[in-house]
Amino acid sequence: GLITQATMNKFFGVVRNDFLQRDDNLFSGGWNLKVGDERGWQAELDLSYSHVKRTDFVLETYSGYGVNGVGTPDTITYRLSPDGSAGAVFSHTLDYANGSLMRLGMPQGWGMSSDRPYGQNGFVKGPRAEDEIGQARFGVERPYDGFLRRLSAGVVYNTRTKSETESGPNGMEGYFLQLKNGAASAPMPASVGLTDLSFIGMGKMYSYDPLALYNSGFYDKIANNDPARRADNFDVTEDVWTGYAKVDFEHKLGSVPVRGTLGSQVVHTTQKSSGTSISNANGSLTVPVNAKHSYTDFVPTLTLNFQLNEQEVIRLSAARQLARQPMNDMRAGNNFGFDSSKLGSTDPLNSPWSA
Repeated sequence: GLITQATMNKFFGVVRNDFLQRDDNLFSGGWNLKVGDERGWQAELDLSYSHVKRTDFVLETYSGYGVNGVGTPDTITYRLSPDGSAGAVFSHTLDYANGSLMRLGMPQGWGMSSDRPYGQNGFVKGPRAEDEIGQARFGVERPYDGFLRRLSAGVVYNTRTKSETESGPNGMEGYFLQLKNGAASAPMPASVGLTDLSFIGMGKMYSYDPLALYNSGFYDKIANNDPARRADNFDVTEDVWTGYAKVDFEHKLGSVPVRGTLGSQVVHTTQKSSGTSISNANGSLTVPVNAKHSYTDFVPTLTLNFQLNEQEVIRLSAARQLARQPMNDMRAGNNFGFDSSKLGSTDPLNSPWSA
């Protein structure tokens, strides 16, 4: 079940002062042409294109009342609101607004290794992503009198390519931050004010400028040489052809007017991806992976509207629907989680869910 209230004794909280900068470059354009007779055949051509390129700079710095579980622990109690609307509300015993009592460092010892004996003191990374989408659509339609009211048909081509790459060495994820000379902790930098977290019960929090601290050369950077992080890099391309036809009709069932639509789509998709597979439990062996998959779906739909009177309408609908996987779930590659007996993977052979 869900634990809605708990108290944690001898708790070493990690206070984070972070910085995020995002640089986006966007371009989009389109062209639309319609020709024909309003009472006869009409044709429409629509072309569109969009491109997004994003670069992030993500900086994390840590502080608190101890280093690697040694220092002054806190007693933290949290409570969840019964309906979940307010999230968690905390109570604590230490003063997180007093920078003279706190230190830069890693209170819980995250990321300990031979070159980080007290854990990581921060982290910096700069993932890059690029997303490109193009579409061409051509359709024709014609109105009619009588039972058949309108006929529409056409073809649509969509292409999309998405890639994500980490900026660390050889495509790995970023750098650990270490205090100079391997120090376990350091005094807090000058305050730029207090951050008010009273709305979750944490009161005022000591705040400083993490970017100024980083740019001053205060930290040493240690490359994150975990090859497993390379599995996060990928590129995926998806090409989708859709042919469609639809008829609108109108009739009477006895004295009840009935309007409806009957249509179908045939959707053919080709997707391909390249990435990296982690092939052993400790993540030291990486293998390039390329994969391709094609499939075709038939998607029919029927809607009916029964006009009982001016204020009451009965609507009936039956259709098959497709829900596509997120692009990053179609990337080629796999990785091991913290439990090396459990393999987490993505699959370029993923097809849409249908219902």
